[in-house]
Amino acid sequence: MKKSNTLALLLLLLPSCALPFAGLDEEQQKKVDLFTENAESYLLDKKIMQAQSQIDQGLEIDPGNYYLSLYKGWAELLRGPEQAEYYIAAADTLSDVVDMRSESNNDYRAYLFLGQAQLGLAESYRKEANFLSQKVEDGNLDAASKSKLTADVEKNRKKAEKALLASEATFRTLLRTGESDLQARRFLFLVEAQKVVGKTGEAKKQQIRSALAFGSKFLEEAEKRRKTYLDQSWRALNSEVESMSRQRRYYFEDIVKETNSLLASLYERDGQIDKAIACLSQNIKLDPKSPQDRFARGRLLNEQGKYGQAKTDLDLFLRLTRLPFHSPAVSQANAMLRKMK
Repeated sequence: MKKSNTLALLLLLLPSCALPFAGLDEEQQKKVDLFTENAESYLLDKKIMQAQSQIDQGLEIDPGNYYLSLYKGWAELLRGPEQAEYYIAAADTLSDVVDMRSESNNDYRAYLFLGQAQLGLAESYRKEANFLSQKVEDGNLDAASKSKLTADVEKNRKKAEKALLASEATFRTLLRTGESDLQARRFLFLVEAQKVVGKTGEAKKQQIRSALAFGSKFLEEAEKRRKTYLDQSWRALNSEVESMSRQRRYYFEDIVKETNSLLASLYERDGQIDKAIACLSQNIKLDPKSPQDRFARGRLLNEQGKYGQAKTDLDLFLRLTRLPFHSPAVSQANAMLRKMK
């Protein structure tokens, strides 16, 4: 499940409650409540521009409204993948939202969204650094241009590191609040995995091991909760309770699969191929029709010389995937299968 989908389901399972707004008359309050309700509904449906319109109209009436400000940051967060500036805007907005309730019970969603904006910003800076670094390596630059690009690469890497550390601090704060502890640990695992990037030698090995230890512990808790909701859905007598239990089971199932995929990548980097395959096998057990897991496991089995098992996975990947014929994964799968003949 993509991050945005996870956020939507999380909010569906844990609905918000409206706060009283001081200084508004009854008619203004009704309008603000309606704009707030509409904004959340649009955001859950990923209709960001419609949500933004509702947020802007609500904030015109009540500029300090907590939930509309929260949803403004959420909308900016959802637009972050389009353009890094939205991650910056989201981080600024959500930092202010956190401060709004710093002396009372902070809403966990403000920390959750803020940490994700900082994490997205770190990834954006890292991608920019890699892009510029490739331009330097490609050559055909005069000395002055190369020097400037090299300096820009270093600046972006430092910004990425700063944003990553900020996200870690935010998620640790969320963890200390006791709210949404599993989400906090989930994103802290993503932070631990991202810390591997850019490291070399022994430092890289140590960080991979640290991320593996953190992720394995997190996976145990996520799997435990998935099974709890699976058991609840089987025993539920009320259809509404059963539906909620199933929703939560699928939610935790997606978290388990996401964690297994990242653990598999880390195990592969650490040279522990059997453990990487085991993680992917757990995902395939949960979802036998997962093309990405079939491809990843087939590739690793092929590297181990287990061609029969690899062929089964790669054939299934090609049947299940919606990727175009010329995509790298499809091309690689076909190349491996040709060599098996």
